Amino acid sequence: MNPQESTPASQAAPRGPSPTGAAPASLAQHRAGPSGLGGWLIVVGVWLGLTALMMCGGWVQFFKAAQLPVAWQVLAGPETPPMLRAVAWSSLVELSLLSATSLIALYGFFRRARWFPRTLIGLVVAYVLLEAAIAVLGSAANATALNPKDLARVLAYPLLCALILTPYLLRSRRVRNTFVHPRMR
Repeated sequence: MNPQESTPASQAAPRGPSPTGAAPASLAQHRAGPSGLGGWLIVVGVWLGLTALMMCGGWVQFFKAAQLPVAWQVLAGPETPPMLRAVAWSSLVELSLLSATSLIALYGFFRRARWFPRTLIGLVVAYVLLEAAIAVLGSAANATALNPKDLARVLAYPLLCALILTPYLLRSRRVRNTFVHPRMR
């Protein structure tokens, strides 16, 4: 009889995590680095919370303006130029999309959901594209040429957010360890 065959199951090499909770060496090396909602993720969380508050403030402004009869004339009146009506409705759609996405991303942030980084990248890219589209529509509604300074002013904040957050979310070890490959708890 082979001596290895007579080894009881209790003496066999352990499978899974060790009793001390340490992960196997290859997995530990893969997940090395910080994790949890700390470091620069605190700034991302604050930014996301402020974005959700700004969107809620946009809804408050919309409902305050909706109480005025002039607002409904702009949104649905027959005398309103079609391009101006398109700008008003597209602004409302932008507010709806960004509000919903920012609240979903905020939920995913605190739940440490695997889909959070992709959702936040989608939010900042959509923010840039929607702001650019509304700037172009607004320029067309006024029948004026699109002023590069105005476009730069409108797109400065969304572009800055996209240029900072996207690389951070794609490259950060903390993001990867917290959301993409979370540690076992």
